[in-house]
Amino acid sequence: MSGHSSGQTPTSANSQQHFNLTIWYKVTNKTMAGAYITLIGAAITLIINFLFIPVIGYMACAWATFFCYGSMMVISYLWGQKVYRVPYAWKKLCAYMVIVVLLYFIHSAITHFANGAVVSFSIATVLVLLYVWFITQVERKEFQKFPGIGKYF
Repeated sequence: MSGHSSGQTPTSANSQQHFNLTIWYKVTNKTMAGAYITLIGAAITLIINFLFIPVIGYMACAWATFFCYGSMMVISYLWGQKVYRVPYAWKKLCAYMVIVVLLYFIHSAITHFANGAVVSFSIATVLVLLYVWFITQVERKEFQKFPGIGKYF
């Protein structure tokens, strides 16, 4: 997922600002900022891949992507708050991230004792579905605003 708002089409840019960190350079006509942030992310990806693929193999690509998107998110947020302040719900967003990390460790702990791809995939699927269910319950009012899917909430 690129972090852009395709597929997320609330009726106003004001609603859209809560869904991604790229809105500030679009509404302030500073789209070159997006290019600079993307180039930084690309450089991070290339450096991590170059240094770590020979050492840890394909997992380096996953970590490169993680650090690339993470750094792009932080840069976009910090830069964006200086140019176009957006009041993000940080307590809720941090709680969601903590929950995801906890689910990762729960999955790791369970699969440590119960080996096998089928077990791992099954447990991961259940945990993801529980997380999606939880988010839809907490964000029910927000999901109702989405055209197309809002009628299902």
